[in-house]
Amino acid sequence: RCNLFEIYYELYAVLLANVGIFALMDRLLMGAYQRRSGPYSIGWFGLLQPIVDGIKLIKKESIIIQNMNILIWLISPILLFSLVLLVWSVIIYNYKVKLCDFIFSMVFQLVVNTLNVFLLCLLGWAANSNYSFIGCLRSLAQVLSYEIILNSILLIIIFSSNTWTYSELMEYQIDLNHAYGIFSLELIFIIIIIAETNRAPFDLSEAEAELVAGSNTE
Repeated sequence: RCNLFEIYYELYAVLLANVGIFALMDRLLMGAYQRRSGPYSIGWFGLLQPIVDGIKLIKKESIIIQNMNILIWLISPILLFSLVLLVWSVIIYNYKVKLCDFIFSMVFQLVVNTLNVFLLCLLGWAANSNYSFIGCLRSLAQVLSYEIILNSILLIIIFSSNTWTYSELMEYQIDLNHAYGIFSLELIFIIIIIAETNRAPFDLSEAEAELVAGSNTE
């Protein structure tokens, strides 16, 4: 049985506490890779940088385009973030730490990932701007391209282990982990999750410098 409100409370507490720490570590590592200083001036070794970034995002000006659908524009990001939390709710961390476990948890994750695509399309359409819609189509093309492969890999794991639940999948891999049995799929999966999170070199949906001539890029 899953209590949705308890799941969301635990997810908010864990994810929001860790997202700032991981973002800071990511920026420090990227600075080290590129031989430059990462965030260091705010707080001791830049530890207060995530708090300042959060305040900056809250204070940023919200641009309202003329003739846009304001209701859909405001609701869609909230629904999108809620669906992301639902995906985290079915992930099993170990045999004792799990928020929600039911029979078709892996199918549930596939469905929720697909709904994210519709909300992304809805955001581009609600802006009522050709430029926003073209940018939305570019992001959709990338998400759909890699999500098909991601779902195919997950289906292969489902059929090979003959289970639709993450807890049973963990028990199935006690003797032999799938990472060793289907190593080639693991390499593809690593590339896919980098593309799904829009990290370089798959960051065209978020990069501004490479898309100055937007119409030519499309």
